[in-house]
Amino acid sequence: PGDVFHYAKFRVAMAARARGIDAIDGPFANIGNLDAYRESCLQARALGMVGKWALHPTQIEHAQEIFTPDQSRIDEARKMTAAYKESLAEGRGAVMIDGKFADAATVRHMANVLDLADLYGL
Repeated sequence: PGDVFHYAKFRVAMAARARGIDAIDGPFANIGNLDAYRESCLQARALGMVGKWALHPTQIEHAQEIFTPDQSRIDEARKMTAAYKESLAEGRGAVMIDGKFADAATVRHMANVLDLADLYGL
């Protein structure tokens, strides 16, 4: 649960995803409340947004921190994707990698991480 715009933001994020468009959340006008801005960023990310407007320079680092995948997550996504592709080549549909299960659904999720990494030039 979020704010009164929760449903609308969710619909925008899903419609954008269906069309292959990156959804960016709109502005947060209370520029003096960085904790609330961070929470708004977290909610937007949970809904499927890949970024958020920053109206003030103090908001930028918070949005970048929340929406940018860290290097360990990127490395994990690359490793799991490679292992899954290898398992398919061997005729298997899933694989365990570092104690984690990877199948087609997992790899689609990992593709989102890698797409964000590419989007942000990581």
